[in-house]
Amino acid sequence: MRTTENVNQLIKQNKVFCLLGDVGTSTTVAIKQTLIDEKVPLFAPLTGAASLKTPVTRYLLNCRASYNQEVESEILGVENEVNLTGQFSGMFKSAGRENPKT
Repeated sequence: MRTTENVNQLIKQNKVFCLLGDVGTSTTVAIKQTLIDEKVPLFAPLTGAASLKTPVTRYLLNCRASYNQEVESEILGVENEVNLTGQFSGMFKSAGRENPKT
């Protein structure tokens, strides 16, 4: 994958101390172990994948909510906007998502 090649070059040849804003889950997953091994932080990857949030690593500095948190927030926003408080989130909870993973 070209992402890994580029990140390895940036770290090993260009001697960067931090990376900013990698785009996408697959590219971030591809470089995660390199970041940990080389002790180079990635700030604000553009992904909400739970697999990149847990377990927590000091080299992935997430600023975005998880996809589950975004959906939950959207559902609550729609409920509040159309005055249906509890209608959709109740279904969300009854579907076993009362405490969604983040």
